[in-house]
Amino acid sequence: MRQEGHRVRILGGYQINRNFAAELGYHDLGKMKATAPGASLDIKASAWELVGIGAWPVANQFSVYGKLGFYQGEVKAGASLTGVGSGSIKETNTDLTYGLGVQYDVSREFGIRGEWQRYGKLGVVTSAAISTSTC
Repeated sequence: MRQEGHRVRILGGYQINRNFAAELGYHDLGKMKATAPGASLDIKASAWELVGIGAWPVANQFSVYGKLGFYQGEVKAGASLTGVGSGSIKETNTDLTYGLGVQYDVSREFGIRGEWQRYGKLGVVTSAAISTSTC
């Protein structure tokens, strides 16, 4: 399986004070594709999130932080098999997200981050509408 395209993250928020902030974000988590003779599988995922951030200043412009909130994620998958047909599935779910990171404040309005973030159960298929068509 190989990853295609770019992953995009757009975040915006409001910093209440040096230690607390609220943030809304959109994450295009990318597209993956797998192929074999006569078969293919495409998967694409994205998520919207609303999180609270707790930050701890380490130095004047550096801080470490934790984030906790909720996300609504969507995973779309399509597959085709020569001689059998093709099908697609879309799953949407809402769950908890959390993460840890470091931030460098370039200015009062702009910061650069490095972070790790977890989305629980993104793309777990519990029910789905499947449509098929023959090639």
